[in-house]
Amino acid sequence: MEEIKTNIPEQLQYLLKKIHMNMRHAMMKEMDSSHLTMHQVFIMKMIKKHPETNLTTLCNHLSLAKSSLSLTVNRLVDEGYLQRIENKEDRRNIYFVLSDLGEKVFNEMREKNRELFSELVDGLSPEELVEIEAQLLKLNETIEKNMKD
Repeated sequence: MEEIKTNIPEQLQYLLKKIHMNMRHAMMKEMDSSHLTMHQVFIMKMIKKHPETNLTTLCNHLSLAKSSLSLTVNRLVDEGYLQRIENKEDRRNIYFVLSDLGEKVFNEMREKNRELFSELVDGLSPEELVEIEAQLLKLNETIEKNMKD
């Protein structure tokens, strides 16, 4: 039986971790039909969010070493999900962007993720969803404010 937390912040942290783990597990099951890993999809997401990202910048965003990340990025290039683009001003600098295939697959995965989440919260009323959203926004604002201090 799971330990009951009496400290409210500790209980919130526990619940957020548990929700995160459950969502990851559900998404990983959904991804079984794809040969991409969560790590690869996350890299594609970062490249989508930051177009023309080079390996160094990507490593900084993900807090990973170049040696480990370059293997994954090379695999994504080899499989056609990413493209390397030479910087016209500095030919030594190579950027990564999603290829047409990468865009297509990424958009499909994002849509599947949205559908999955909708299915998972289907048992909640619209009012409950609005209340949860409001409270999570408030929690996030509080955390961001405290991080700035």
